Amino acid sequence: MKESNFSNKKPSEKIENKEKEPKFPILFIDDNKDILGSAGRFFGDNKAIAFVECHSVADALKAIKKNEPGLIFLDHSLTDDGSEGLEIANKIMGQNIEIYSTTANSSAKLEYEKIGIKHVGKTDLMKIKTIITDYIKSKNIK
Repeated sequence: MKESNFSNKKPSEKIENKEKEPKFPILFIDDNKDILGSAGRFFGDNKAIAFVECHSVADALKAIKKNEPGLIFLDHSLTDDGSEGLEIANKIMGQNIEIYSTTANSSAKLEYEKIGIKHVGKTDLMKIKTIITDYIKSKNIK
């Protein structure tokens, strides 16, 4: 698992938070570092967002536990032929986490819709920005 928020902080460095808010309330989980890098450059130095490269369900669940997000953009496949995204979504459903699937797999999109998870294309950065902006406003995150 590789984590970055594209700021001056080292990934393992804790951000002091006296109010016990999540370290990174918004989490991008994907196995493709190029996608994460593009999103990271687009969103710049927003300290509310973490970009985490995960290659397994265990990696993703560790990142979720560590960061305690309220909003997750989740890739469907974290391996070459896996469907880890659905397994992760099912494990965290009901934890007051808003989840968006970012898969390009059309049949997987339907599976996410069946369990009530919205979809956004991982390269539709303007739509993702709108979702993030609305989320940050609704939670008064700075």
